[in-house]
Amino acid sequence: MKICSVEGCGKKSLSGGLCKKHYQAAWYIANSERLCLKNKVYAETHKEERKLIAKKNAVHTNELRRANYAKNPELKRAMTRAWEQANPEKVKASKRAHSKKRSKHIMGRVREWVRKNPEKRKANVSKWDKANRDSCNARDAKRRATKLNATPKWANTFFIKEAYELANLRTKMFGFRWEVDHIVPLQSKIVCGLHVENNLRVIPLRDNRTKSNIIWPNMPT
Repeated sequence: MKICSVEGCGKKSLSGGLCKKHYQAAWYIANSERLCLKNKVYAETHKEERKLIAKKNAVHTNELRRANYAKNPELKRAMTRAWEQANPEKVKASKRAHSKKRSKHIMGRVREWVRKNPEKRKANVSKWDKANRDSCNARDAKRRATKLNATPKWANTFFIKEAYELANLRTKMFGFRWEVDHIVPLQSKIVCGLHVENNLRVIPLRDNRTKSNIIWPNMPT
């Protein structure tokens, strides 16, 4: 009786000195490209059918996945990390799609965290600014250039300066930072507002940081 040629196996060999298990593994490795192509063609031709089956068995499938993960979580995490390192572009695309799909929910959670953790938020921002001074300088320069280009000749500089002085005064009075906000944002994919006195208001820093640049009062729908 011949024994499987794989070291440590000890099972009976069928052909080529391999047992049934290792023979099948060798066959799959040798025909992996053909099998992948066949599976891809099948997936494309039965796309809708597979979606219905997946939806019907979603609960059972999730239970199986959780059970398999619980058996060997370290192995699963290692496999996931290996796949992510081998497919960075797919990972980025997946994260972008996920963020776009759940953007409102994510922003809501971010605003809630910022509201509950103002000191941590301030420390994180300060740490990032120190570590990325070049990016901060480029951002500030772009902001100044945008303000300069968005300031018409008829803008009242006295009232504009007064708005910034009011922001500093409120910061001292209330003990937290206030900023001058552009009601219609200076930089937006939809519209670009002007740096004029009628487009300015003084609001708390946290409100200004969480405000989107695509929404403003009385905007057309």
